[in-house]
Amino acid sequence: MININHVIFLLIPIITLPIILLMLFKFRKHYLKILPFLCLVISIVAYSIKPRITDDLFSYFTTLDQMRTRGLDFVQSISGYTDFFVTNYYFYIISLFHNNHLLPAISAFIGYFILFYIIFNFANKNNVGTKLLIFISFFTISIIPFLEISAAIRNALCFLVFILALYRDTVQGKKNYITYIFYFISISIHSAAILLIFLRILLIFLKTKKRVFILSIFVLFWPLFLNEILNVLYLLPDYKIVGILIGKIIDYTIEAKGSLSWSRDILIYRLGIIIIFVIFTFLTSNKIKKNNYGLYKYMNMLQIVSFFIIGATFGMYINIIFRYTSFIFMAFSLPLLFGVKYFPNKLRVLLFYVLFLFACAGIYYHILIFSNLNFLY
Repeated sequence: MININHVIFLLIPIITLPIILLMLFKFRKHYLKILPFLCLVISIVAYSIKPRITDDLFSYFTTLDQMRTRGLDFVQSISGYTDFFVTNYYFYIISLFHNNHLLPAISAFIGYFILFYIIFNFANKNNVGTKLLIFISFFTISIIPFLEISAAIRNALCFLVFILALYRDTVQGKKNYITYIFYFISISIHSAAILLIFLRILLIFLKTKKRVFILSIFVLFWPLFLNEILNVLYLLPDYKIVGILIGKIIDYTIEAKGSLSWSRDILIYRLGIIIIFVIFTFLTSNKIKKNNYGLYKYMNMLQIVSFFIIGATFGMYINIIFRYTSFIFMAFSLPLLFGVKYFPNKLRVLLFYVLFLFACAGIYYHILIFSNLNFLY
């Protein structure tokens, strides 16, 4: 017997998404009025996810249940949450509504709104062609796993909020208290943003291309200096953020080395996109620097993180690779939107083919994931 609710659930995104996307690209100057409808449809899908017991979302649902009965003080005593008050209050407010599925729904809405806001704001300000905007949007959405934003939540939201702060800081030149608040919020969501904040501060002082290059080389071979890095951190004042950083380095390297059973194909796929970004940066950065210095500074940050990821492969720090490749996936769209025209003519068609193949592989991965998910309807 056909389940009417299940049919309706399938039809809503199938019917509405193409219409909303058509409106979004056709009336792109009014993207702020259309984006909420797109994100609402995405959030409906996220709302309907039934997490498995091994999923992060399942543990989040458990935390919401405990907060609902035992209050905010309870979650502040849980290991892993004590230092991230934005996460605490975010979870606590959602727990008050007695509906756990609002967590992935609201998270998906916020995450995709930030992502599309940055893409469309940048594209409109820089007169990016609509066809290129459609292609890069398709590529970006394809390579970012839906569950990272809607189910893993904390890691994705901290990256997206950081990218928003970085976009305001470098590309828009808005070095104001709102930008700094976004930076602060990112590290108050998840500790993964601490490294990004540290690298951003370094880049403020390393303004010349030569100094950035030296930092890139050091970051590329950082596993060779892991003990020295830890020894330096131990010498720093006993601030809580330093302790968190040391703890995460130990968790992701010494204790977690080789302990994760990720698919080799997915690992190669993720590293492949990082290599594409590095090559793209190498071939376009000089011209981008002359024509959009703010974007050049934005790309410097992404370049350092990319070398950090590649360096992690030397030590097979799988957790670091998977975690921070997501950051590059979420931030890659802006350099592509602006820098494609500076990519060598003979290689530009090849670039589009490669990006399209990676996007198709991402769509295939999404199909596999969705076919194994359980939904409310």
